[in-house]
Amino acid sequence: RVPSRPARPPAPKERDTMEAVKAQVAQVRQYLLKSSVGPKLKQLEDQAGVPIEYAFIALLGLVVLLLLFGIGGSLISNLVGFLYPTYCSFKAIESDGQDDDTQWLTYWVVYSTFVLLESFVDVLLYWIPFFYAIKVGLLIWLMKGGAKTVYDNIIKDVLKKYESKIDSAVGAMGSSAEALASEAENISKKD
Repeated sequence: RVPSRPARPPAPKERDTMEAVKAQVAQVRQYLLKSSVGPKLKQLEDQAGVPIEYAFIALLGLVVLLLLFGIGGSLISNLVGFLYPTYCSFKAIESDGQDDDTQWLTYWVVYSTFVLLESFVDVLLYWIPFFYAIKVGLLIWLMKGGAKTVYDNIIKDVLKKYESKIDSAVGAMGSSAEALASEAENISKKD
């Protein structure tokens, strides 16, 4: 029989790493409890007996795994791209300042451009490994200020270059729509 060795104490580097992880987990807990759903989360924690930070990290890990394996990637990326930004846009509209209005309006311009381009090359994007994980990462970056970078360096220049042509096309479509509506109204009056 081989005698068992006593457990060795963790090395200083391991202790530092564990302390850093514990500090990050504590920050997650504080963030969750300070959120608007914090009291409900605390109530769920008491009922389930599972600390909310661990449940959140487990849920986040599950979402990452689903994204990496491509399961429900489209749904998850659409939820990330729409839900949080929609709520933040609501909060921005209801606030007094205009900085957050500009931030979220810029996000929506960039996001709509991204979705439009994605629809044209969707068949090709399907073959890119971890596409939805990359897309979610990109969406989070856009929400955290990346939208301004994309808008200022790409979209604004393209729109400025073709602004007069776009305005003419939009005006022509508006005139056509008015004529079509008028014609439909005349037809309905005859019946």
